Amino acid sequence: IYNFKSLKNQGGLVTSTEQSLNSTYSHYELTLANLRARANVAGFPNFDDASSEFDFLSGYKSRALLSTNLGLGLDFGMTYNINERETITASVLDLGGIFNSKDSHQYEIDTQYLFSGFENAAIDSSSTNIDFNFEEVGEQITETFEVDSREKNFIYWKSTKMNFSYDYKFGSSRIHNCNCFHEYTLKNSLGFQINSIFRPRMPLVNLTAYYRRKFGDILDVKLAYTLEKYSKKNIGLGLSLNTEPINFYILANNLLDLRDYYKANTFAFQIGFNIKLKRRENIYY
Repeated sequence: IYNFKSLKNQGGLVTSTEQSLNSTYSHYELTLANLRARANVAGFPNFDDASSEFDFLSGYKSRALLSTNLGLGLDFGMTYNINERETITASVLDLGGIFNSKDSHQYEIDTQYLFSGFENAAIDSSSTNIDFNFEEVGEQITETFEVDSREKNFIYWKSTKMNFSYDYKFGSSRIHNCNCFHEYTLKNSLGFQINSIFRPRMPLVNLTAYYRRKFGDILDVKLAYTLEKYSKKNIGLGLSLNTEPINFYILANNLLDLRDYYKANTFAFQIGFNIKLKRRENIYY
């Protein structure tokens, strides 16, 4: 519906305190050096056109079902049972992108800027008034930051995800009232998962090890530890309660951060349920 993309920007920001020569005021100097920024925008009108009107809600409603800029995404996955105890899975998700060709524009800035004028009377205790012309500063910034705009098509590539997992089952228990060839099920499993997502700067890779335990046909518990770039202590827990025909589940991660949740960087908690429909079996006479 709406798309904004900005990559490979650069620039330096420096602030310093200077003493005015003709007064007792001190002021701050703000310097933007070698500022180069580029943004690709789709779904919005040209911001340089003052006559263009834009209604966010009406635009959202008209494009919610079928946007003017279309894309293509593919998912691939496989599951292979090595034997009754070992299973591997692999998948590639969100392989594709969105091809923006309507209401698509590119905005570019290439400039240097020095602003000197934030007078601060708090530095001089004998002064109580500040003479500051905000309109003049606004005009100065507008003139300095000249934005070049042009119509330009661009492709927004999705963040492709790649996953791989290995699962080993062990520990058997008998099944009651089972009309099947085997009279037991494997109630424990150990495994690991590798999850990766390709970001614009670099791919992010997570490694997860887990232990899963089934308690009959009713309760399923999974404990996992994930090693990632931003956390070395991510422990998660999942519970699944099977009460036909409804399946309830609870998921939570970063459990160690709950000891002092004011300092927690991230924490996720999810609860929900699924309604399972029984498959109708054909009866032959």
